[in-house]
Amino acid sequence: MAKSTKLILGPPGTGKTHRLVDIVAALLDRGVEARKIAFLSYTKAGSYAGIDRITDRFNLKESDRIYMRNLHSILFRELLLKKEYVMSSEHYRRFGKSIGMNFVGHYSEDLGNEDDRYLFLIDLQRVNNETFKKYTGTFDVEKLYYIGKQYSRYKQAFNVFDFTDMLDRSMNELGALDVEYMIGDEMQDTPPLQWAVLDQLFSNAHWVLAGDDDQAIFEWAGASVPHFLARASGDNVEILEHSFRIPDNLTPTVLSLRNKLKSGMPKAYRGRQHVGQFEYVGSVGRLAQPLRDTIKAGESWLMLARTNLLLQEYETSLAVAGVLYEKDGKLSIDQRYIDYVIAYVKRQRGDLAKKEEEALLVNYTRDMDRIALVSWDNNCVFTSTVILLLKRYLIRNGFTEVVPVKLMTVHKAKGLEADNVAVLMDSSKQVDTNFHRNSDEEHRIMYVAMTRMKKRLYLVASSGKYSFPLYPFMTKKVPSYDIS
Repeated sequence: MAKSTKLILGPPGTGKTHRLVDIVAALLDRGVEARKIAFLSYTKAGSYAGIDRITDRFNLKESDRIYMRNLHSILFRELLLKKEYVMSSEHYRRFGKSIGMNFVGHYSEDLGNEDDRYLFLIDLQRVNNETFKKYTGTFDVEKLYYIGKQYSRYKQAFNVFDFTDMLDRSMNELGALDVEYMIGDEMQDTPPLQWAVLDQLFSNAHWVLAGDDDQAIFEWAGASVPHFLARASGDNVEILEHSFRIPDNLTPTVLSLRNKLKSGMPKAYRGRQHVGQFEYVGSVGRLAQPLRDTIKAGESWLMLARTNLLLQEYETSLAVAGVLYEKDGKLSIDQRYIDYVIAYVKRQRGDLAKKEEEALLVNYTRDMDRIALVSWDNNCVFTSTVILLLKRYLIRNGFTEVVPVKLMTVHKAKGLEADNVAVLMDSSKQVDTNFHRNSDEEHRIMYVAMTRMKKRLYLVASSGKYSFPLYPFMTKKVPSYDIS
């Protein structure tokens, strides 16, 4: 076990990562070597943001921060593995083909890939057997056993490992690392097997662990909130009490949902001094006017749903409204169209076009000889809808803007924020079943969704058979204010 442990509980927007960076900075100022400090996170955004701040502030080299990375990277280094030793997407494809199945190598609740679900369950049984038992009756036991046996044989035949293999190997092959302080972010998402590995690797270190049990939304994948809270004892807990994200007048609304949780450590916090807006709307279409007004004002949007399939409701409505959006890192309009307009404007300015830009001009321009004479929108082959999207949101003086509207599931939005957040109340049969089995998990997921906003929050009424429960406080409108 650790020499000492400090637990930092940070509700949404309270600056957990900033607090940890300050702690690391204080250690470095005291003369602790950077290579004696581990900085871990279970989200890339949290880990890399913190590491980047520390690196820039102290001008650290790669060799100085060998343990400032995620656990996967640390084990890869300590076990002296090479890239070819790790299960890749190609390995999963070949393994699947060998037994007549189709594997991608990753799984989430709503992807719907039943084959990958079996690999997920095989892994879950190893990292958190208690969570695995909750899935009893939802899969073919003989099929699971068969796939598991064949999977082990495949890895042995090709001498490759997955992340859970690395965890097992580290328990058998690695001792305590030469680290004085282990700083961990988003630790509420840690499964039991990883806790065991951390206990072994950092047994000689002082620990500082940050997280929020109220935002633990990966229990389905093995994360253990009890293991996280078990690190709390006596006066070793610090609770961050000021959210720099949530408007102060909306904190009662989100705390009303948080208080629906049956378990967890009680905590209260105040918001920032800003008047926010909360509204329950009858359909996605009712967001058209707020979208137009706020995008014009340069504000950002997160449009969230419980599953990928439910995001289609947003996509349909946004297409009708002519609103450009980003989903899974891809624009709702072809990137080549954007690159074409940039190339066109550059040509008008007399800049030399690159080979690929010249190809775009040839493909999408009606009359190359008129480029110097007319604007791109009067000389391209695009439809009027595409032209409208490009003119409205992308082009400012020949350069592209950041797309202000992003669509994603709640799980992918963890750690993100936006001026405006819309949350679909729609659910699914599987999620509805999970709510009646584990209401805390679904309450946490909705809590994470509702606490991404900086200015306005919109809950959108369900249009389907299944819905998240509509509590009275969810329909009480908080007065709006003039966005200008």
